[in-house]
Parts: sequence; structure tokens; C-alpha cells
Amino acid sequence: IHYHNDHFWYPKLILVGASIFYTVAATIALLKIKEPSYPPPAPLAEGESFVPRTLKTIKIITGECFSHRFYVIFFLTMVTSWMCYSMSKFMTPARLDMGMDMDLVGKINTGTGFVYVVLTLVTANLGDRFRPLPLMVVTMGLLVLVSPLQLLFLIPGLSPNAYLWIQIACSTIPLPIVVVNGMAESPLGMSLLPKDRYGQFSAAQSMMRMVFAQIIGGTIAGLLMAILEKLQGPYRSEEHTSELQSRQYL
Repeated sequence: IHYHNDHFWYPKLILVGASIFYTVAATIALLKIKEPSYPPPAPLAEGESFVPRTLKTIKIITGECFSHRFYVIFFLTMVTSWMCYSMSKFMTPARLDMGMDMDLVGKINTGTGFVYVVLTLVTANLGDRFRPLPLMVVTMGLLVLVSPLQLLFLIPGLSPNAYLWIQIACSTIPLPIVVVNGMAESPLGMSLLPKDRYGQFSAAQSMMRMVFAQIIGGTIAGLLMAILEKLQGPYRSEEHTSELQSRQYL
């Protein structure tokens, strides 16, 4: 499957533009935040050289953040949730193999993204009215029930039109569940992690996400896709895909 190389600068421009916008927006937000004054923390391993002091600091922080089973389970839950997103990067080449109209897929994703933003704005204030942990448990259970919709993509030989309807179902049905799940996830850490060391525990969670979910999870996903492509090959040959793309869509 070949991408449109003549216009391949478009996605690069979008990514660069989004990065610049995020950098500017995040910088403005950080400059606008007014933090209260905090007392300085007690010195750790005072009087030692840099290496022993650093090692002792890491030992203390690791012991505090990962010694209790409750916090370990919390971190693993968040990491597992984020690791599932590692496979989403490979949906674009998979859709090409299915002969789907990428222009129409983009419009579907744009529409669902707009609805997601609207639903998020509408439900944002509801996050303070409900306890985040029960909401998180319920929504994750519902996501487990609706996620098998993605398995419909594994059915070979369907028309691109059928795969597009599966795409619409997979994009719209879980949408309200994902909105409520995100609403519950934001305050979840603040309600479960120690308030006097929230920054420390939040940093530990972020570190776990980046290392295990993003780096290791993304690497495993890439290796898995490479192995499957080597063993199975693409869904269709290029000739078959070209023939499918010439058919009438929605």
C-alpha cells in the first residue's frame, strides 16, 4: 500500500502546527497559573555527595510510591489503560489494507472528535458531583463490553463499505463512555493519592505511563505488527485494494 507521496507534507505540516499550538497554549496556561507558597521540603541525605544523595532520594521516593499494594495497583491500572492506545497507531495502515476510503475515515474521525469536545464541555462540571472511582470502575467495565466491536475488523473479505460502518460503530458507540471515563480519570488521582505528596505520586504515575505504556508498549505493538505482517501479509494485495477503492462508498 502506497501513501500519496506527492502530498505527504500535509500530515507533517499538521503535526508541526499542532506541536507549536500545544507549546504556546501550554506555556500560556503555565504562566497564568498562580501557585501558593509552600514550605521548603526537608533535605534528603544532607551533607553527602551528589551520587549517594541521588541514590538515597530515589530509594526513598520509590519506597514511598511503590511499597503499598494499593498504589501499585492504581499505577498498573493506569498503565494498562494507556498501553491499550499503543495499537491505535497501526489503524491507518490497517484501514488501507481493508480498502477503506481514508478521506471518509478522516471525516468520521473529525465528526466524532467534535462531538467528543462538545460532550466534554457539557459534562465538565459534573465531575465534581460524582465520586471518580465508581465512575471509573463502571466506565472501564462498559468499555470492556463494547471494545470487542473492534474484532469485527478481523473478519476478512468484507467490502470497504462494511468496514466503514464498523468504523462508524466503533467511533460512536463508545464515545459517551469515553467522555465519562475521561471526566472520572482527571480527579481520580487527586482523590486516591496522598494529598501531602500528590506531586511526587503524580510524577511516579507519569513516569510509569511514559516508560511502560508509551515506550515499551509502543515497541511491543510495533514488533507484534511486524511479526504478524511477516507471517500473514496484508489483508489484500495492492491490486485487490485498488479494485475495492474504486467501488461506490457511502
